[in-house]
Amino acid sequence: MDFVHSQLSSCLLLLLTGMVLGGFFDLYRVFRGMVKAREWMTYSGDLLFWVVATVLLLPLLYWSTWLELRFYVWVSLAAGLIGYYAFFSRALILVWIKLWRFCFWWPRQLRWGFTFMTRSGRNIARRFRWRRNEKKQGDKSP
Repeated sequence: MDFVHSQLSSCLLLLLTGMVLGGFFDLYRVFRGMVKAREWMTYSGDLLFWVVATVLLLPLLYWSTWLELRFYVWVSLAAGLIGYYAFFSRALILVWIKLWRFCFWWPRQLRWGFTFMTRSGRNIARRFRWRRNEKKQGDKSP
């Protein structure tokens, strides 16, 4: 019974791992869609994504199955990916897009606020100098 329990727990872990990999892949797809990159950068990004995915997957495979790559391991990973794309992909893509836009919205707002404050400060300083110059010119007249 203990053998079946360990296989079921590793199957569940690999199912969740497949879902997490699908989420990371959607994050990468949104990033690649938002950033207009050149062709060689896309290829480099794809390669980097799969290297990172492999680096994340290998310790989980080692921990859950001692790197025994049986058929249920691949079925569990594929079922996790398919389940993710069937149930969660559309919603999570919208979340990634909103998060991406927020990450770029915030610095633009800070820059706009800083620009607004410096321009307002310059305008106030100009008006103050202009009024001071008017008063000085008014004192010089007979």
